[in-house]
Amino acid sequence: MRLLFLRKFLHETYCSGVAFAMIMRMRKAALAAIGILAGFGTAPAWAAYQPVGPQTNVPVATVLAGGWSVCYTADFATPFGSNTATTLAGCTGDQIIVAAHLKGSDVYAVLAAAPKADALMDTGTGTQATHTVNGSEWYNSDNWAFGFAGAGDTVQLDSCDVTEGDDRFCVHTFTAVGGYRAGAQRDLNADTNWEKVVLTNVSQ
Repeated sequence: MRLLFLRKFLHETYCSGVAFAMIMRMRKAALAAIGILAGFGTAPAWAAYQPVGPQTNVPVATVLAGGWSVCYTADFATPFGSNTATTLAGCTGDQIIVAAHLKGSDVYAVLAAAPKADALMDTGTGTQATHTVNGSEWYNSDNWAFGFAGAGDTVQLDSCDVTEGDDRFCVHTFTAVGGYRAGAQRDLNADTNWEKVVLTNVSQ
């Protein structure tokens, strides 16, 4: 009799423990869902348009419809500033697209995408210092230059990239100098017709 009672007690205890564990898992899942809906612990926004390597002649509508929004724009005559992270502080997503086009054009002449942290990584002031990210050679340094070229391509930073090519982008990171290139268009230091544009994967 005692043995039967003990077995029944252990069985009920086990079932209660399983039920309790299931309830706790359901509670945890529910709290996680509430957190996501409230905007806490969310994964970074994902953009449908994900270019790899420099792209040329891309419709602006394709980029915007692909989940990107403009977080910085200025003509090339406007100094970019000496610190890229400060200039792009308003680009709050974890990814960015850096692009350029003529004012009023509905096509980006050149663009490239990368995780923001990688694109803004300090590569120093070497004349050929880059690092490969998402199919592009990226470079960035205070009071020097910020930009990209195709993966495996050599750059010549003086301080901006003066190498021939239509899949390159560069701005001087100075406080008093604009420029410099949008694809094959170079010497844009005082140009007010070309615009540099940065987009992020988070709605602005």
